[in-house]
Amino acid sequence: MKSIFITGTDTDIGKTLVSAALGLAISKSSNKKVSYYKPIQTGVLNDRDSKTIEDLTLGKIKVESESYLLNDPISPDRASIIEQKEIVLSKIEQDYLSIRSEVCIVEGAGGIQVPINQNERISDIPKKFSIPILIVSSTKLGTINHTILTVEAARSLGLEIAGIVLSGSEDPGLAQLLEFQTKVKVVGEIPSLHKIDYDILRDNAESWFFKDFLNKFDNHPQDQNLWYPFTQHKLQSNHKLITHAKDQYLFSKEGDKIYDAISSWWVNLHGHCNEKISASIHKQSKKLEHSILTGVTHETAIELGQSLIDLVNTNGSHFSRVFFSDNGSTSVEVALKLAFQYFKNVGRPRKKFLSLNGSYHGDTLGAMSVSSRSSFHQDFGPLLFDVDFVDPEADLTHLEEHARDYAAFIVEPLIQGAGGMNIYSADFLKNIRSFCDRYEILLIFDEVFTGFGRLNDFFAFHKAQVTPDLICLSKGISGGFLPMGATVATENLFEIFLDKNIKKAF
Repeated sequence: MKSIFITGTDTDIGKTLVSAALGLAISKSSNKKVSYYKPIQTGVLNDRDSKTIEDLTLGKIKVESESYLLNDPISPDRASIIEQKEIVLSKIEQDYLSIRSEVCIVEGAGGIQVPINQNERISDIPKKFSIPILIVSSTKLGTINHTILTVEAARSLGLEIAGIVLSGSEDPGLAQLLEFQTKVKVVGEIPSLHKIDYDILRDNAESWFFKDFLNKFDNHPQDQNLWYPFTQHKLQSNHKLITHAKDQYLFSKEGDKIYDAISSWWVNLHGHCNEKISASIHKQSKKLEHSILTGVTHETAIELGQSLIDLVNTNGSHFSRVFFSDNGSTSVEVALKLAFQYFKNVGRPRKKFLSLNGSYHGDTLGAMSVSSRSSFHQDFGPLLFDVDFVDPEADLTHLEEHARDYAAFIVEPLIQGAGGMNIYSADFLKNIRSFCDRYEILLIFDEVFTGFGRLNDFFAFHKAQVTPDLICLSKGISGGFLPMGATVATENLFEIFLDKNIKKAF
């Protein structure tokens, strides 16, 4: 279900008028089933917006029942106190998720900062459901000021703004001025209410909105330009369209509520649209979005590096250095390159690597080299470097003859994710650690899948009580909001790259 939340700035009936016009426009332009939902209606003794919608649209838009009806024409929180009816978002959520139309127009009560109870405001409704807002701006005195304040408030709350609609505009330059001041596109202009004959509204509503705005309500956007991963497009041409997500659920266009059992490739550890992470990213985005870490640094990178070191060292380990990259596969590439260059820097070059059968470490060339060769990898054989594979729980003695040829042994500790959730013992990890120590082989733990609490302990190596030389991290670092990778190393390993010769730097 596509949805849009209608809010306004001193518009009286303007929001309802725009809701009716937009519903008719969407219905006519795309032949979609449209619902109108007013979660909270105050002033019931005087009028109900849902009744106005029915009158304006002649039943062409399905009117959903209000979640709360309050008599007094005042703010929802005051009206609810007077009538002793507590407004709770869970009730609104239940009613909203039961709607089965293709498009839902949700109308707020007043502006986005209007309180609905002691702790929440109207803005919490579109925020909870990840619904973009459409700001209806009255063209009365104060339009520019009211609209700018609404836009700034919406942005500070992390709300997506779909556009501005002018209600009653007679000034051809007002739209351009508002777009310049707010950096938000004006997507429609509605004539003044007293000039509108309802038949004219029904006949002309589609012309009052820009076509590119109405096209956003299409059921299934064209995806002819996307090349999907791990997909044979000759065999699969249709993909379920996800419209939004919250906590552990994905919601499809068809209204399906899907339990995201693999947390979208094991990334969303803290749930979709986690408000704490969203607010943190929004705050940082207004300060610094990206800065090169060569020759300069910044506080946020330093703080994150220290936080990661503190987390990995909670079991008494002695890791001290974090190398940031952009995803899990790259964090593996970094670890493999570090291992290779480590032995080159100490004057004992080693070119081979060890890995486990059933492993998966990513899809870049180095990560593929140390992963079990699946049907997705076999065509790239000539490009992959030399790796010896052993079975989990296998005896490692057969490797001893050429053990000093190996730069590193890389494993997913305790459980292999993409390989089929294969679980092996901590004792085998201890055998690997002992083998690597005996032949001076670096041990790499790929904790991209296992890290950040997935195995109850914060990291798998904590649970196994086996400490590697390098740790690969990603996914859980940002909870799925942004791609990020990190490779964590010990100080002893780091010191091998300290030299007056720039070629020994990583």
